[in-house]
Amino acid sequence: MKEPLKRAIGPTYHTLARIFRAAATRVFRWTVDAARGLHLIPRSKDAPGSPPRLLVISLTHHIGDSIMLLPMLERLRSANPDATIECAVEETMAPLFRLIPVVDRVHSLDLGGRLPANLSMELGRMWKMVREYWRTMRRLEVPDVCIAARWPDDLFRDRALGYMVGATRRIGYASTVASSSRPAPYRDALLSEAYAGGNGLHESERFCLLPVRAGLAPESSLEDVVSAPLQSLLAVAESVDWKALTQRLGLQPDRPFAVIAPGASKPVRRWPLERWLPVADLLKQHGLSIVILSGPGDVAIGKELSGSLGDGAILIAGTTTFVETVALLSHARIFLGNDSGPGHVAGALGIPTLTIFVSLRNSDADGYSSVTRIHPLGPETAFVTPSACIAPCTDFCRETTTVHCIQNVSEDAVLQETARLLRASKEQPCRELP
Repeated sequence: MKEPLKRAIGPTYHTLARIFRAAATRVFRWTVDAARGLHLIPRSKDAPGSPPRLLVISLTHHIGDSIMLLPMLERLRSANPDATIECAVEETMAPLFRLIPVVDRVHSLDLGGRLPANLSMELGRMWKMVREYWRTMRRLEVPDVCIAARWPDDLFRDRALGYMVGATRRIGYASTVASSSRPAPYRDALLSEAYAGGNGLHESERFCLLPVRAGLAPESSLEDVVSAPLQSLLAVAESVDWKALTQRLGLQPDRPFAVIAPGASKPVRRWPLERWLPVADLLKQHGLSIVILSGPGDVAIGKELSGSLGDGAILIAGTTTFVETVALLSHARIFLGNDSGPGHVAGALGIPTLTIFVSLRNSDADGYSSVTRIHPLGPETAFVTPSACIAPCTDFCRETTTVHCIQNVSEDAVLQETARLLRASKEQPCRELP
């Protein structure tokens, strides 16, 4: 339905949409139950196995969301050393999860990179999920426990997949947790255990709290979840021949470097390129080489910034594998970038990391773009936010196609935080080459 029509009928649209989603969820459950009764898909277990089989579902296509899930996987492994831990993930994230030592098996589902923006697209994504389950997981041994840790919007259809898989225990957060004004009990019907709590926490803390509530991990402090480097990601970095990589990328092994990642998945999250120039000058004044890092979708942006910086910058645009990118970031003296995947990787590796966000610092802590909820993990991370939003936006930028509220992130604010992180980075020596 077109946006003007949505606005015209107002609350009526949302009411009808909730009724439709509730009906579609009920039909989905009936269909799955019938298929299970006809032995077209496996039946649930009568009793849990020993050691247990745990399936964690995360169908996001975002690197940052996936990185924020890793602390929960590490804690699950620590609490259940003999368990089989499997992950069902979107195809583009499967290479990352296959590298994580605590995961025994990864199931890859090709669901595409777009989130559903309307009811018809929601049905389309549900169909893709069913198709991919039939193709890749239909003969999977039924797990004892299925964990859908993301908060209760179920945009990616994690809960629906958990219901199809047939685990007796299907664990997630109750729909009333994030939005008491629009509860969605039909989503909770896909779970066997819907837990309350987690408000105001970082996403990783919230993920780690869920298995505690479900009795799958002992009570423990969440304070170190956000501040500690990820051991599983450090292991990925150490698997790379760093000396060979420096030679291929043209890096000087004896000179420290900073990484700037000017791209992002959406234009609204890209700080204007010309504002990176004084930041790069500050980095050079501290004796750092500048590495411009861009993925395959950001090549043009990386080239433009590299050209503005001149011959001193090293451009790495879509030429490294994910593992090589992790290794590169693990050797950086400092990382600076927009709200995107590389920042989450750098922070989780323990690298001083500065991220530019499009939400106000004091926005709703549980909101979609809240910096409280989604800022990078790590012991030395910082973020800069707009001084104010540009109308009609209020607490975060709602623009979808062009640079908007991020224009209100000043050069002075970024320079100030960069200088602070540079002082901290001097206490962190560069890694020695193997």
